[in-house]
Amino acid sequence: MIRKVVAVAAVFALSLISAASAIAETGSHPPEYRPEARGPSTVPTPTVAGPVSTPVSINRVQGFPYTASAVNLKSHGYTENEYFVSGTARAYSPVGTFGSDGRWSVTQSSTAPYKTRIVVRRPVDMSKFSGNVVVEWMNATTGRDLDVGWTFGYQEMMHEGDIYVGVTTQALPITSPTGLAAWDHERYGSLSIPNDAYSYDIFSQVGKALLSRQNREVLGGARPRNLLAYGDSQSAFRLVTYLDAIQPRDQIYDGFLVHSRFGTPAPLNEGVTMPNPAIVRTDTHTAKVLTLETESDVLCNGPCSNPRYLPSRQPDSNSFRDWEIAGGSHIDAEEEELQRIQAFKEWPLNSPPLNFNVCTSPIDDIDEQAVVDTALYDLGVWAENGAAPPKFPTLQVNGAPTEATYVLNPLGNTIGGLALPQITVPTETLHGLGNTGTANCSLAGSATPFSEAELRSLYPTHEAYVKQFTEAVHDAQRAGILQDYDAETEIQQARSSSVPALRYVP
Repeated sequence: MIRKVVAVAAVFALSLISAASAIAETGSHPPEYRPEARGPSTVPTPTVAGPVSTPVSINRVQGFPYTASAVNLKSHGYTENEYFVSGTARAYSPVGTFGSDGRWSVTQSSTAPYKTRIVVRRPVDMSKFSGNVVVEWMNATTGRDLDVGWTFGYQEMMHEGDIYVGVTTQALPITSPTGLAAWDHERYGSLSIPNDAYSYDIFSQVGKALLSRQNREVLGGARPRNLLAYGDSQSAFRLVTYLDAIQPRDQIYDGFLVHSRFGTPAPLNEGVTMPNPAIVRTDTHTAKVLTLETESDVLCNGPCSNPRYLPSRQPDSNSFRDWEIAGGSHIDAEEEELQRIQAFKEWPLNSPPLNFNVCTSPIDDIDEQAVVDTALYDLGVWAENGAAPPKFPTLQVNGAPTEATYVLNPLGNTIGGLALPQITVPTETLHGLGNTGTANCSLAGSATPFSEAELRSLYPTHEAYVKQFTEAVHDAQRAGILQDYDAETEIQQARSSSVPALRYVP
């Protein structure tokens, strides 16, 4: 795509200039991309200590960072380290009543000491560092830190050379029965977050620490060009509150990927009523915001008294994009697979195993990771030089928010939204709603394969299917949906598939 090529060329040229300057001044050290002064002086710079190291246990479970990557890092030229971050965090209270427009004012209400941790994944060869640091507000829903953003976006981060930083921002992953202190008290027994009212300032302070000279070793000696905040599900709810209440004050982050939020933001403090719906304000800060929604996020599974994202939709603007994935689900098959691997590594003897959804229908297997790859890439370019991501239509719905349903095409898939090749040249119906079972199956979506007769009516031969699918992939590339490496993978998968129901058993 022309837009992407121009953006890459601009970033590449800037990188060459920065690299040449750095080599002249410091030899082989990575370049210093931005001056140290970033964000107002009112954001404290916390103390960072590490890398944390404890002996490996006999069963080889402890002695590693909790939430260690489920993806092999060594084979991608990446390394993983853990650091402790400590300081005094601030909590905030509203000034006036919070409205749905997100134009909120807050005032400091209290302070408390805290000590938490960050997990850092970066290139071993820092000459490959892209300049982007993706800072994830790790998900705390289950009482364990979940690096959902890494699960969805690891391919893009390692392809581009981004640095990933996962932050334990909330109290529950420290104190729960499956949390940090219970898992390895020797390593994590000193960690403490008083309550989640302090989480917003902790997230700002971690960002400030990553930009400070004294902590450059955390990022392999480099400073970021862009800090990109990432939150999925409950962490996305918290990022909405952060964007409307804290980011206008602190101006720490350059971009936000808000993945799978619902309508109501997370509480700012205990006893604070949050509006439903609430939009992301775009009037007082320069950060770029990309909201990525699935079918599970936009509507409820049937009538609901508390609508999800639908009433919170807002127009695209110079600093905001709304992408809604046709056929996408809050939890998808690859996310489930990687989270199971991670849970087994942490708690191998638990019975039943942790983090298992047992659903009555196959979990949605749309390639949501490919959309996250593009979202991360586009967000970095947007923050870097203002080249905005493409706009996509919203998912088509019928009815009032409390009873709305999706508009379906003749093959049963939802019309509108960001349409992957799996939707435009389908072999199954894919939906973010409709599954049942244990745990979070209602958010896992469903995949219903077409019958052999249906497949043959659509694609008389395997060659016909591959041809149509390849054309759809190229259309998605031109539309700004797929990265080139994801496009190549999808075409190869189509070529190696059995559509339309080929059989050969030697």
